Amino acid sequence: MYSDCDREIEKLVRISFVTVEGESWDENEPTIWQLDFPTPVALTSVEVGRLPYGAVETIPWRQPGPDQVVSVDIAYGERPHATVQDFTLRQLDEGKTLHRHKRITAEEFDKRCD
Repeated sequence: MYSDCDREIEKLVRISFVTVEGESWDENEPTIWQLDFPTPVALTSVEVGRLPYGAVETIPWRQPGPDQVVSVDIAYGERPHATVQDFTLRQLDEGKTLHRHKRITAEEFDKRCD
């Protein structure tokens, strides 16, 4: 997951990866990975299996199916829910990620931010 490079994420307190069971995300969706930040942080990327500095893994990663829709819910100090783009693992094949509904590599994302 990557943030917009022109905007610094501040006061991040929680990131939850949830599987979307219905038509759209809601607060009751099953959480497959959750990171909490006891002290709010500024963060620009998260990679599954790597804990960012200051993170506490409160729900361990559970692998979703390749076509299971996953949504990322970000909590800031002042905003408890800022849901970001939904994706499936199949969409992330070949080392690519989704950013603004386009499949790009981490290198392409980094060049965009120069």
